[in-house]
Amino acid sequence: MPGWKKSWVKFWVNECLDGTVREELEADERGVWYDLIIYSARCRTPGVISANETQSISHQRLAGLLNIPIELLERTLKKAVEQKRIQIDGQGLLHI
Repeated sequence: MPGWKKSWVKFWVNECLDGTVREELEADERGVWYDLIIYSARCRTPGVISANETQSISHQRLAGLLNIPIELLERTLKKAVEQKRIQIDGQGLLHI
């Protein structure tokens, strides 16, 4: 289905530099957070990271796609869930 991927995402400069993400996430975790936002724009459902519309993507595969250690992804996801930046639904889909 052509045209379903976004070719850009918008970041608010002041919020990125002065907001809670900078305070609550370490530098490497912030990089993962922004990568997750960008990657979610490539998924079929905007803002939902998944293998397809109904199937979750494994954390191992996602870490590989983002070129990061699995431990870093797991740590970032844990914090993002605790901070209510991400929700993981019953199917394992990541909602940003």
